[in-house]
Amino acid sequence: MEKNAEFCRFCGFFATNAVRVRDRHYARCERCGGITLNREFLPAPEAERARYDLHRNSLADPGYRAWLEGFLDDAFRGMGTRDGSASASVRTVLDYGSGPEPALVTLLRERGLDARGWDPYYAPAGGSPPDSADLVTCLEVAEHFFEPARSFADLASRVRPGGWLAVGTRTVPDTPFERWWYREDSTHVAFWTERAFELCAADTGLQWLGRVGQGRFLFRKPASSPDGVQ
Repeated sequence: MEKNAEFCRFCGFFATNAVRVRDRHYARCERCGGITLNREFLPAPEAERARYDLHRNSLADPGYRAWLEGFLDDAFRGMGTRDGSASASVRTVLDYGSGPEPALVTLLRERGLDARGWDPYYAPAGGSPPDSADLVTCLEVAEHFFEPARSFADLASRVRPGGWLAVGTRTVPDTPFERWWYREDSTHVAFWTERAFELCAADTGLQWLGRVGQGRFLFRKPASSPDGVQ
């Protein structure tokens, strides 16, 4: 298999293999299995924004609402609630990458939570995310990370001690990557594996709690540091 000159942008491993699909070149890590689009093929900001502007994700669509509710139910059940209701440990929520219509924020507020959205293009354009929250959600966003490890570290930094991170994205399938439909979106540039999530969690001090639903993953930040300092 042909080697790729790029280091893995998930775990930093030095050995990646080249994957070529028509005119786009990718790197697949030999350690974590994560796949990233080579940097020279990453979309320009204008093209990325134009693609996002085409999204039509509205809570008026019952199917879309049910899909979002399912993500939240799975996350809260993973935190230990039996019926998918909000965990008692969660009062504030940051939806990281909330998009042009912050639908998840609306649903979180309907559940009585203090929820805020952040998006580099829409909420507000170019601004920084709020400092921290009890729960950080990142749904259908991680596949857009140009620098996955760096962005995951930013996510982890927004989680308060004792808090949670819930991520939703499709992971690399067992079927040939070249035929995977999820790859065809021009803004999907980082394709995770559970091993990639596990390693990024270890690097940022989060506990990897594993899969809580189809393409849904949960992490927790310890309530105290290893030396016992809160």
